[in-house]
Amino acid sequence: MRTRLAFLFMPLFMAAMLFGVASCATDEDTTDEIKKDDGTSGSDDTETDDNNGEITFSIDFGGNSGDGTSTSPAEVSNGDTLNMVISQTSSYTDSDGSVFTCEPKAEIKLFTSVDTIYVTDINQLTNIQENAEVTTSHSGTSPIRYTTDQKFSIGGQTVNFDLAYEVYNYTNLANETIEMPYVKVNEAKYGSAKTGDAMAKVAAEWVNAAKAKASVTITPLPQTRATVSDTTLYSVNAQFNLDIESVNTANDTTQTVVFSVNYVGAVVTSTEVPDPEPTLVKVNYRTGYEWEEPHDNMVLAHYAKVFRDRYYSNGEVLTDTFTDNGHPIAYTLGFNNDGGWTEYIDDEQYSDTVTASTITSYRNEDQSIIYNMRSLTLSKPELLTYIEEDGYYQTSVAGTWSDYNTGKSYDTSDFIVADTVATDDSWETTTLASGWYYHDVRYWKRMTVKYTSGRSLGYYALNPGFYDQFLSLDGRLINFLEYVPEYNFDFTQETTSNGFINKFSCSWKFMERDFYIAVIDTIKQRQ
Repeated sequence: MRTRLAFLFMPLFMAAMLFGVASCATDEDTTDEIKKDDGTSGSDDTETDDNNGEITFSIDFGGNSGDGTSTSPAEVSNGDTLNMVISQTSSYTDSDGSVFTCEPKAEIKLFTSVDTIYVTDINQLTNIQENAEVTTSHSGTSPIRYTTDQKFSIGGQTVNFDLAYEVYNYTNLANETIEMPYVKVNEAKYGSAKTGDAMAKVAAEWVNAAKAKASVTITPLPQTRATVSDTTLYSVNAQFNLDIESVNTANDTTQTVVFSVNYVGAVVTSTEVPDPEPTLVKVNYRTGYEWEEPHDNMVLAHYAKVFRDRYYSNGEVLTDTFTDNGHPIAYTLGFNNDGGWTEYIDDEQYSDTVTASTITSYRNEDQSIIYNMRSLTLSKPELLTYIEEDGYYQTSVAGTWSDYNTGKSYDTSDFIVADTVATDDSWETTTLASGWYYHDVRYWKRMTVKYTSGRSLGYYALNPGFYDQFLSLDGRLINFLEYVPEYNFDFTQETTSNGFINKFSCSWKFMERDFYIAVIDTIKQRQ
């Protein structure tokens, strides 16, 4: 059974903050096991003398000027927070004369959600939600910490009481579970005393009759509507009380603590004025792209995009999107002549017949990988030599703006021109008309195949490329040079049972997409 202990209730009000580490010990200064079965009740294993326990405590109001009485309530004003601590010394004398002590504590935290409430009607200031929103919980074993969070709603203001108290259990040598004396903090209630003043009377006393009237001019803030306002200020006072009581004593004693909460209530009457016209203060530009997969008779293509972010004085950001007409992938590859031919070599040193098969091709579904393939048959494959030539651009390089062609044009009356607006970017300036400009950039690299005698049998050719573009907008040249690819060429030769397999390839990345092209020539010895 739960043991009810005798209690010595000694309220001491202290000015200094008292915090201690809670513990339970015998008079021999040994720490004993602390138990509690379910968070609300102790063991029923034994009977205990009701007069063997006592408790003393002191209340620290955290520097508050009030002492918690009806004539001097503990006050919270202007958004401050009251942190109140009840420090306790709990003791119990067991039947064998052992004295057990512990130091539970209880806490009361009181605060408001805001220091000023704005309403449009004075009656809203005394609009009370009669029942507080209450959340309770407990945690731990010894001590068990019980918490209660109360939220009182008064005319848009929220008054918060965060309450907590600790309970220790002790199991003695006779395996009896003793719930030690402690101070319990009960839920707060409206009013200045526990006698229960009428709710309407309490509400009527909250609004101070003295009014402080002022004329206020409001400067519009970003994303707000401007008003010219007359504001009447009121001192709002709400009073609460709660009981703290001794538990597990011969004579459970209760003490009422009174609280006074003060804040400002502002009754606002306003005249709406038009929004000021926001001004464009900055523009920034971002590049992007979109791939269109092959379909019907269309090849893989990309569309370049520019996103222009417009920043306004009211904090609003609007984005314009500009898209070009699109461009197909750009590359060619293969051999310098068609397949299906025969060439006769007959000179002083060598004579041979060289036969080339027809050329076949492979491409994957999205056309990012392409092979051209053939086979070459001759008597002496080992007499072939391969000469890799230096690569070069067949066109001007990306960034030679004068070589770009006009693509998609814009009528400046269709969008906001921001040529005089600041930007965080460092784009080149241009006098070109607003619109898109493009350039087919091609690179050329080949490898010549020769008979040892010097007779050329043609070459492998790789011609990777891409379409570059830029947008002329707001007198700025928005380029796409960050996407210019780097080409990686490679030549490999694999030995087979009757010849070689030559692979001349190029790989690159363009707009975050991988591409690969290769010429594959299978060299066979005539049997």
